[in-house]
Amino acid sequence: METTEIIILAAGKGTRMGTDMPKCLIPVKGIPMIDRLISNVAQGLKNKPLVVVGYKAEEIEKHLGDRARFAYQLEQKGTAHAAQVALKSLLPDTKNVIIFYADHPFVSKKTADDLISEISDKTLAIATTDAGDFSGWKSLFKHWGRIVYSKDKKGGSCEEIEKIVEYKDADDSIKALSSVNPGFYAFKVDWLRQALEKVTPANAQGEYYLTDVIRMATEAGNAIGEVKIEPFEAMGLNTKVEIEYAESLI
Repeated sequence: METTEIIILAAGKGTRMGTDMPKCLIPVKGIPMIDRLISNVAQGLKNKPLVVVGYKAEEIEKHLGDRARFAYQLEQKGTAHAAQVALKSLLPDTKNVIIFYADHPFVSKKTADDLISEISDKTLAIATTDAGDFSGWKSLFKHWGRIVYSKDKKGGSCEEIEKIVEYKDADDSIKALSSVNPGFYAFKVDWLRQALEKVTPANAQGEYYLTDVIRMATEAGNAIGEVKIEPFEAMGLNTKVEIEYAESLI
C-alpha cells in the first residue's frame, strides 16, 4: 500500500446542518465524522491521508494536526475539481488513490482494501450499495446518484457498471433504480489525471462531477471494478435528522 494514498474531500460547507461548524467536524455519538473515517480507513497506510479543505479550512487543520496533509479547494466547483486539487499534492511515488467523503463516517478498512484489490487489473473501482425501496432510514439515499448497469443482448443485467447518473440529472426510470453511489472510488493516478482534464460542467448543477469519469471509462472500454457494501457503511450524513438516524443504528 506504499504507493496508495487516501484522499478525503472535506471542503464543503454543509449548509443543511444548520451550523457554522465544518460538517466533517460534527460529532456522531461524540466523535467527529472525519475522525471516525480516518481511524478506520487509514490503518496500516504509510502515507497520511490527504484532506481537501475549503470552508473554514483552518478549523479542520487545527483539529487534525499532524494526522493529515492538506490541499486547498478555494472555490467549490464540484467533486472533480476537488480531485484535481488533490492530485497536485500527491507524493511523487503515488500510483493509486482512494477517494472518500469526510461526511461518511462508517467506511471500513476492508472496503478501502477491497477497492485497491479491484484495481490491480483495472483502471478504477467504485463501491455501491442497494437501498432497496428507500424506506425508513434508507430514505436518506433517495437523492443519491444511481448506478446504471449495462444490459446483455437479451435484456438481462450482466452486472457491469455502465455509468452513474446524479439524481438531479436522472429521469424517472433512472430514479426508480435502487443501487446508489456512496462516492467511494479507487483510481490509477495517471488515468485519473487525464480523465479529469476532460470533465465539463454540463449538468443541472453546473459543477464538475467526479462521476463523469465513470462514463468516460466505459465509453473507452475499460472495465470498472465494483465493491458492494451494506447501506449502513455507505451512509453520508447531511442533516441533523440523518445524524440521529446514524446514532440510532450504532
